[in-house]
Amino acid sequence: MCCVFTILVFLGPRFGILFWWLVEPTRFDLAFDQRWFLAILAWLALPWTTIMYLIVFPGGIEGFDWIWLGIGFAFDMINYFGGTYTNRQAIPGYDTTTTGNQLVAAYVPGVAAPAAAPTTPAPAPSTAPVTPPASAPPASKPEASPSSGDDKPSSSS
Repeated sequence: MCCVFTILVFLGPRFGILFWWLVEPTRFDLAFDQRWFLAILAWLALPWTTIMYLIVFPGGIEGFDWIWLGIGFAFDMINYFGGTYTNRQAIPGYDTTTTGNQLVAAYVPGVAAPAAAPTTPAPAPSTAPVTPPASAPPASKPEASPSSGDDKPSSSS
């Protein structure tokens, strides 16, 4: 079993399964019930789940064994989808200025976009004392210019 673990660490789960099958083929025959096509499909598509299945199978899958199978399935999903987020800059046309929260707000109805960060920094607070402006005399009304006798304002359209 320690050789299988060493191969898992250095070469990955598929080589670990292959080595385990070469060392103990009867376990595979019992686990997959002579269905070699299912074993190959599991080896290719879900290697971590297959390893967990081979570990928990001999006593039958009951109770806590489903947790182990779920952990194996989670590892497989992380292997398939985990690299997409970390390598997103390699996608042609990927906008590196957009954050994940903005993408969610753009594509999920009912989700508000996060507030945008200010583009210019706020001015630093002044330490000088603030003096009130000097009071100006009230503005006087302009005198009316003499008119031709019409007290009505002319309306121009």
